[in-house]
Amino acid sequence: MARLVLIIPFLAIVIGCGQRPSQRILGKWEATSASSDPRQMEFMTDGSVVGYNDGSIAIAGKWKFLDDGRLRMEFSFLGIDMVVLNNVTFDGETMTMKTENDGNGKREKPGTYRRVGAFSPRP
Repeated sequence: MARLVLIIPFLAIVIGCGQRPSQRILGKWEATSASSDPRQMEFMTDGSVVGYNDGSIAIAGKWKFLDDGRLRMEFSFLGIDMVVLNNVTFDGETMTMKTENDGNGKREKPGTYRRVGAFSPRP
């Protein structure tokens, strides 16, 4: 029984660390830093991403991880197409996104998010 108690936490760590970024990012995230915008984000398995501010959809688009590990997000807002590239790191249930460019070539401060929900397919 004692072995089982030691093995279960170890397996949880190994399984969690073994996930690819494209699996780890799935779900709902809430900003924990003031520089994070939008305040909530949801990444879905079909490559869709939705950003919310105060519960209202602020922006919607597509996401994918590039071969070099960067996160590419594409948005169209008020008729303007934007591509945003982020370096993303995960630490447990925390995600840090450091934007390489904000669609206008500007760098922003890193944004930090915490997971608030797992991905759940919509009917």
